[in-house]
Amino acid sequence: MRRTAVFALLTPTLFGACLANPADVETAVESSEVLGGTAAPVGKWPDVVAVRSGSQQFCTGTLIAPTVVLTAGHCAGDIDNVLIGTSSLARAAEGEVITVIRTIEYPNSQSTGADLAVLVLAKPSRFTPRQIASGWARADIANGAQVAL
Repeated sequence: MRRTAVFALLTPTLFGACLANPADVETAVESSEVLGGTAAPVGKWPDVVAVRSGSQQFCTGTLIAPTVVLTAGHCAGDIDNVLIGTSSLARAAEGEVITVIRTIEYPNSQSTGADLAVLVLAKPSRFTPRQIASGWARADIANGAQVAL
């Protein structure tokens, strides 16, 4: 139950964070660094990470804690590491590469529509994680009150 609640709270953070098809990444890298969007200023989204197998990116994710990345469940296959803190795969030296030590896919993520996975990193990132909720855990909610998230 708790796992379901955590994934439900994190769902809005993930929308648009992952590409559905790894082949799209290769095409995008060959033709442009931006796929279906516009370039963001350097440093604008330091919490966006490249999810990789070896040195090949195949998905993206969001750093949500110093050692935790949220990504799509369909990305939870052969993940070795993440690249954090650079605005371009061509400038990987600007960021940091951290090994993924555990992948937790939401149960039945692809059949339930909750296409989510959490990656646990081997060490904390030096970059600031995305703040996804603030203060909600400290709210004084009356017992039995209805709460909409």
